[in-house]
Parts: sequence; structure tokens; C-alpha cells
Amino acid sequence: MIEPGVHPPEGPPPGASARIASARIASARIASGEESPRPNGTSLEASPFWHKILLALVSGAVFYVLSTPRELAFLQWMAWVPLCIALQGNRPRRDFFLGWLSGVMLHLVGFYWIVHTISVFSNLPLPVALFVLCVFAAYGALPFGLLGLAVPRLRARYGAWSILVTPAVWVTIEALFPMLFPFHQGDVQFRLLPILQLASITGIAGVSYLVMASNVAIFELWRAARDRTRIPWPPLLVTAAMLLGVYVWGAQRVQRIDAEIAASPRLRIGLIQGNYGVQERRKTSSAQIFERYERLSDEAVRKGATLLIWGEGASPFYPGKQWSKVEAFVRDRRVDLITGGSGSRQVEGQVLHHNSAYGLEHEDAPGSQQRYDKMILLAFGEYLPFSDWFPSLKGKISGIGDFTPGTEPSLFTFQQPGGQVRALLLICYEAILERFVQERAAGAPNLLVNITHDAWFGDTSCPHQFLMLVVPRAVEHGSSMARVANTGISAVIDPTGRIRDQTPVFEQAVIVEDVTLSQFPTPYRQWGRAFVIVCELLTAAAAVHLWRTGGRKFRA
Repeated sequence: MIEPGVHPPEGPPPGASARIASARIASARIASGEESPRPNGTSLEASPFWHKILLALVSGAVFYVLSTPRELAFLQWMAWVPLCIALQGNRPRRDFFLGWLSGVMLHLVGFYWIVHTISVFSNLPLPVALFVLCVFAAYGALPFGLLGLAVPRLRARYGAWSILVTPAVWVTIEALFPMLFPFHQGDVQFRLLPILQLASITGIAGVSYLVMASNVAIFELWRAARDRTRIPWPPLLVTAAMLLGVYVWGAQRVQRIDAEIAASPRLRIGLIQGNYGVQERRKTSSAQIFERYERLSDEAVRKGATLLIWGEGASPFYPGKQWSKVEAFVRDRRVDLITGGSGSRQVEGQVLHHNSAYGLEHEDAPGSQQRYDKMILLAFGEYLPFSDWFPSLKGKISGIGDFTPGTEPSLFTFQQPGGQVRALLLICYEAILERFVQERAAGAPNLLVNITHDAWFGDTSCPHQFLMLVVPRAVEHGSSMARVANTGISAVIDPTGRIRDQTPVFEQAVIVEDVTLSQFPTPYRQWGRAFVIVCELLTAAAAVHLWRTGGRKFRA
């Protein structure tokens, strides 16, 4: 009933016109068959925010089982779908938070071993070690926050074609964001050889691109099923063609290289894993350490090895400290040797200490060894950041070295029965730095040598992860790789990325394996970061496009 003198407003109430127009558009789409009615209550956009938080955490937590040593790597092709589902109907800051939260969870479950390293080998208490892990995770998760911002905005602007754009944005983020432990999504697929061959063209970034494209494609399929809309076949077929094409081509490349390796000159190498932990080595005399390496090396020599490789800092003797014993060992057994050891130089009256590697040929004159000083030192392991500005910091935290970085890369050369060996030395952390290796491989090495000391990380997933991170270098440069870790994991990797043999952790072990001296040219060695640059340009173009169009939604 209307009171006298009160007239009802003319026309629809405020906001009704927009709702009516939206309903008409939806009705037209349903009538045309482009969209089906959606049952009430199925919209994730209207669900509680904590539901989305759970989805984001799932995407991060699954890294624990998909990564090595558990290696359920097939899950990675769909691991980020829950996060993509959560990134719908949110404000920008919530999108960033969801992506960041997913990255935090990934780092907490993937890099938990940081707590072990800090608490065991420094004088810092467990709560401080946990705090360091949390800070590391919070920082390392920032790229995933950027991904959270990008996914819904690219989807709104480009529709299902964001399947091809979003991976390029992720490759750009991976390439530009500085990380203490560089990790690429593509690294997890290190045992899927056909797909891994793409690294010979694009670097590991190309594999990351495929992984993210798969995730976004599966999300689009889920979205079409949920909304009962037409499946976006064109971008999905393009993605499927990319994945299938790379797999088929990669499988053929592996077969071709295997055939060429079988007909190529070989080098028999011996990898010596002495298995001295950090505390055990400190309590053992230099003579006892050297005796163990002699004994294990003699086993490799009996099996025909002509080039022996010891781990990072393995030799207790070095120039200036009974080095003649090492020279006599090489000369008596008529083998060549690469070993890690201490190094020092005197510059302007100051003694500088280095983490060094030495190369000895059995026919060399005494004192004529080759030498490489590690160029990229590990922060908080081999030096304390800012200690030059604040010298009082030195000595406050135990377990941190005071090394000086080297200034020049070194290519060790040895004349072996199968031909000349050109070995690029990479000490520890250096082997996971893609750009560092690419810039220093100009001498076309036919053998990559990575010596490392992973005892600091204990019997955790870290030694397995470090092996995972170095495998792509062999594919990128078309060279064999020998990796010797003092306590494991030591491994021989062929130019296709296949792990020919590997050792367990915290055991004395010897690997004797034939490796090819052929070096297989790869487009990556010639083009370097060309694929990454293309992705960076595409990302910049997409960002400008979004800015100029104000993020207006895609229309088919």
C-alpha cells in the first residue's frame, strides 16, 4: 500500500539497469550455446577467502613431493592449477598475497635444510635458524607474488591465449629476480630427457615455459568445465603441439647423440668420494686423509681410470704444504688429477685465501700445476656480507669462511689417450649459475667438472637438489659433466643430461666411467639468453598493452 501523496520512483532502482543488461547478455550467450547456465553456489569468487588460501598453500606444498629425491615430477605439470583457481575475483593485493603465500610454502618445504646447516655448523640457536629460514622464504616467495598479480590480469585481457603469455612473464621473473639459490621450474624435469633437450636451444628457461604453459592450459580446461563454456581449442591445441613437438624432437635428439657418443673417442675418469664430513675432517690428520684418497684412487686406477677427480678442498696438501706428495702420487701412478685444495696469494703484503682447484699431469715438471680460484663465493658460507664495511662482524658467527674470490676463469687441459681434455672447472655453487657458466664456456670445453663439498647440508634433500640444478648445464653446452662431492652425491652426466652413474650420500665411493670427448655444438652456446630476451620483450609489450588499455577485458 502506498501512502497518500507519496509517489513511487519512476524507472528501475539504482544499479538495476546494469544488472538487467548483464542478465540479457548472459541470456543471449546461453541461447547461442556459447555458455550454459551455472548452478547456484558454484562460483569460487564468492567463496570464503580462506578457501583460496588453502588452494595457494597446496600449490606450494606439492613441491615437497614433486622435487628430488621423491621425484613425483609429473605433478609439476599441474601443480600451479590450484593457485590459478584461487586467483579469481580478488583485489590486486590479495592476488599478490596468494601468490606470495604459495611461494613461502614452497620454500619452507623445499629448503628446510637451511635450519640444519645453520643450527649445526654455526653458534646460532635453533630459533634464529628458523627465523633465517622464514626470512629466506619470505624473500624467495616474492616472484610468486608477482605471478599472482600477473595471472588474472593476463587472463582478463587475453582470455585463453594467456596460456602462451603467462609462461613468458614467469620466465622473465625467473631471469630478473636475484636469488641466493637460483632455482627454475624447469629444473625439476631433469630426468625427463626428451623435454630437457629443449635446454640445448633455450637454456633451462624453455623448460620452465613449457611447465607453466601446461599449468595454465589445465586451468583453462577446468574453467571451461566449471562455467560450461566452449573449450578454447586454438590456444590449447597450440600448447599441446608445443609439448608433443618438443617431446618427439627431444627423444630423437637423445637417440642421435647416443649414437654419436658410441662412435666417439672416450676418456675413462675416476671420481673419488672420500666421505669426510665437516667435523670428522677437522679431527683427522692430513696424512690419514691423504691415505684414504690414495686407497680409493688406486681402486679407480686398477679399473683403468686415467684422469682422477677429487672433491672441493679434498687434498689436505697444497702448494706451500707438502705439495710434493701429491705430485709424487700422480707421477708414480701415471695418471692426471684434478683436486680441490686451499690456495693463497700475497698481494701488497697481505695474504689472500682462496677456495682453489688444481690440475696436475703426470708428465709435468714439479710446480707446474694448473690452478683456478673460485670466482663466485657463497654468501654466509665462504664470506660474511658487509664484513669489509663492518670488520667487527668477523668472528661473531662461527662456520663462515674468509675467502677472496678469484678473478679469472680457467680451462684445464690434459693430453689423454683419447684426445685433448678441455675441462671447465666449477666449484660448488658456481655450477648452478646458468649465466656464469655460459659466459665462461667460450673455450668450448668438452668436459664440465664440478667439485663440491655438500656435507654442510647433512643427509637432507639438499645434495639431491644440487645435483638436479647442475644437470641442465651438460645439455646447454653439449658436454659431459663430472660432479664430485666429498660426501655425495657424485655423478657422471652425459651431454643429453642422462645421469650415467651416481653415488649415495655419506659413503666412501668410487665411480669409474667412460665419457665422450666430443663436444656437441648447441644453439644455446651461440645464442645464449636469446629465448629469455624474447620473453622479456613479450612481457614488456604485455605490460605496456595492459597499461594503455586500462586492463579492459578480452572479447572473443
